[in-house]
Amino acid sequence: MFLQMYGFSFGQNSTGPGEVIRIAIENNPDIRSSRYNLQKEEAGTSRSFNIPKLGLFVEYEGVKGSLENYGERKIGISQEFEFPSVYFNRSSIQDYQVEIARAQLENKINDLRSDVKENFAALIFNNNSIQIAKENLRSYEEFIKTAEIKYQEGAGSNLEVLGARVSKIKFDNLIKNLESNVTRSQLELKRLMNTDQNVVASGDMSFKSYSFTKESLIQTALANNPELKILKLTKLQSDSKVSLAVSELLPNFSLSYFNQKIGNVNGYYGFEVGVGIPLFFWWEPSGNIKQAKLELKAIDSDEMNLSGKIESHVRIAFENYENSLRQLNFFTGEALKEADEITRAARLSYDEGAIGYAEYLQALNISNETRTQYLEALYNYNLSIINLERLIGKEL
Repeated sequence: MFLQMYGFSFGQNSTGPGEVIRIAIENNPDIRSSRYNLQKEEAGTSRSFNIPKLGLFVEYEGVKGSLENYGERKIGISQEFEFPSVYFNRSSIQDYQVEIARAQLENKINDLRSDVKENFAALIFNNNSIQIAKENLRSYEEFIKTAEIKYQEGAGSNLEVLGARVSKIKFDNLIKNLESNVTRSQLELKRLMNTDQNVVASGDMSFKSYSFTKESLIQTALANNPELKILKLTKLQSDSKVSLAVSELLPNFSLSYFNQKIGNVNGYYGFEVGVGIPLFFWWEPSGNIKQAKLELKAIDSDEMNLSGKIESHVRIAFENYENSLRQLNFFTGEALKEADEITRAARLSYDEGAIGYAEYLQALNISNETRTQYLEALYNYNLSIINLERLIGKEL
């Protein structure tokens, strides 16, 4: 996992980045709301078997003058039922709603985890950039002293002193900008964790190799991307809605059981079976079927569109990964070693008078640019990994 490459401290106690992600998942208001929504949908599963209330009835027939003079009396219970497939499809719709709520929770966790990693990577990147800038600043401070001594001795020009001072000012300003970036990353991490404690990063950015192919990432993304998973579940739910709408055209049933008294004689029992057919109001379920089918077609179109976007994004992210990897291989080969050697040799040559101000400044710039470009390539490499993890919905 990318964040395992770095060390940092949280408040006063040392901890790992996994702890920051854990705190963020535990405290984040959006995650909490999604958890409640999942619990709400799980609690609603019993609604799919919502059977109408049991009816109690009393019937009098042949009444003469008052209820005491009746020819026949029935006391019984009645119960209506929808066609069995209605309950099955309604249950299926609610089950998919639960899975959609769970996928929505997973999607928010996936985004939150990636956001934490991105901000932590930025924190490490800016801290490392500050270290490079401070080293360069020290080099120019030493260069200013040497240039001033040479100028006083008549062996150098005032231009060298002024140029070194301008470069020092530039690095002073760069350090302040980088420190501002660090503060912004810390504030964003505090927001994501929903806490008042600061995350103070320490350690160097490191490289970790991975063994995956573009096609394997695409297949994983198409199967596991949280947003696509939500859409797939919504499509299945919509298909169940079509089946439910069709089932609603089927007849309802009713059962009645009663105790009957005829005249003064008790002990008669009976039951009734009824069938309800949507004879005059068939257009309502017919309209529901048409609406459900159109909804299914729209979701199917959205799924195809999102699948294409995700595949395209994975290809772009993989290209960024490979490009950053190529740059890293270049820098870790000879470029970094040569940059350090250039700085050392240029300083020694300038102190001995073998090269002038322009050559020394050029050597410093080459070294600074090489180290900075290496750090940027490493940062971009890790960002490409985080982006791939976001797309495939899990950590690599």
